[in-house]
Amino acid sequence: MNACEKRLLRHGSPTNKDYLVSTEIVHIQEELTRMLAMHNHPTALLALNDRVLTEVLAYAKEHKVNIPGDVALIGIDDVSFAEFYHPALTTVAQPVFAMGKKAAELLLYKIGNKAAEVDREVYRFEPKLIIRESC
Repeated sequence: MNACEKRLLRHGSPTNKDYLVSTEIVHIQEELTRMLAMHNHPTALLALNDRVLTEVLAYAKEHKVNIPGDVALIGIDDVSFAEFYHPALTTVAQPVFAMGKKAAELLLYKIGNKAAEVDREVYRFEPKLIIRESC
């Protein structure tokens, strides 16, 4: 069981394995067709990256899926159009600038100190839930 499933269970929301999709980007719309045709289809979708979000939005437009009426939607990364899309998209914003800066610092340190021990510290960056109209 992965961390996401454990967290959902802890909050009283068991997962349905039929709702968890990991596939090539070209198959996202097929998977959406499969999931939304289920008798007990999901009531919300979490698009884990911008490309998946784009496919979900394209599917919703083409198949006249009402967001959030038919299915709620949350994206990751707070894409540039999230606030202007209709309905405005709820997203999880990640501090990508701070993450990139730390990665660059670590890389430059490693390049400059070739004989140095590799830093094994784990760096965590706090995401922020931005609630808008899509759920």
